[in-house]
Amino acid sequence: MSLHYVPMFAAAPPRPRPPAPTGRSTLNDVSDDDSDEEPALEQKRRDSDQTDDPPVPPSSDETHQPETWEEFWHNSCQRNARRAEEAGGDPSSLASAKALPKGRHGLPLSKGVPVTESNEQVIHCFGCEQPTTNQLECAQCLEIFKRRSEKVAFDTFERAFFCSHLCYQGCYHEHKSRHDKSRSAPTELDGREHEFEPAEGNGALWDAKALKRHIFTETCPAAF
Repeated sequence: MSLHYVPMFAAAPPRPRPPAPTGRSTLNDVSDDDSDEEPALEQKRRDSDQTDDPPVPPSSDETHQPETWEEFWHNSCQRNARRAEEAGGDPSSLASAKALPKGRHGLPLSKGVPVTESNEQVIHCFGCEQPTTNQLECAQCLEIFKRRSEKVAFDTFERAFFCSHLCYQGCYHEHKSRHDKSRSAPTELDGREHEFEPAEGNGALWDAKALKRHIFTETCPAAF
């Protein structure tokens, strides 16, 4: 599988040579058996075009056509760096198996949890920043992490743990901004940028010890 990845900071590689002509065109190599279906397919395509939402116009850097190979390479590196910053990544350090993404306290993230070199978890409460365990976790953040982990191998999204429901309740007004739409940063193994929808619900804590979800909203505190 080709990843179509462009490194962020690297010298431009030699310009690729175009493939040699084969001497035979396959554009008209179409079976005659489908000739009766063409009008119906064409009408279906027209109907689909009328019902689809209008396409979103690309940004200016997407529409600009570079005049040289070096300009294309420079623009691609700059675009990847900008997208990495917007998605919470470090443009100068692309995450990979040998360079894991780091959390808010500078430790590498393993499955969304900060760990030491000996693979021991080091968890701080997202509310008061005091050391805590992985028992109480924001359920919305956990849903986002699971959704992102299906597409992003080495993600910069850190799972949010709390020392108590009071800490979660006290900082939820600011914390809920993490549950909006998000994007993943390009990595060394995948230069693509993935987009993710907001988390569902108004706030909840997942109790990993009791295997119970405690519902929380701004008007109705979590029931414990």
